[in-house]
Amino acid sequence: GKTIGLATNIQSFGYRPFIDIEKTEAAMRTAGNKLLDDAAALAAAEGIAAERRLLESGKKRVSHLIAEGATEWQADLIVVGTHGRHGFDRMVVGSVAEKLVRIAETSVLLVKADRPI
Repeated sequence: GKTIGLATNIQSFGYRPFIDIEKTEAAMRTAGNKLLDDAAALAAAEGIAAERRLLESGKKRVSHLIAEGATEWQADLIVVGTHGRHGFDRMVVGSVAEKLVRIAETSVLLVKADRPI
């Protein structure tokens, strides 16, 4: 049978004196692990094996983490959701999906959000 790889990431905020970085990163890890556990359970319910991985980096861009992970997993396809941001929000926040399409050696399937965020 085939195995799917499930990944999510968290990125360090760097130094921010008004944020409890350790507490924030711990909360992000907890949320990321719950997301992965939920996705793995959905896959298992359909009889699909899933390997889960939480990607963390304070230095690399999310798109690079995903592309590198896909290469390590020898993935056939990367499926990534898009948030549907437009205009100024997209310019400021950027698009992980767009960058991933440009740099990944693996094929990328973009899944559009139900509604713009």
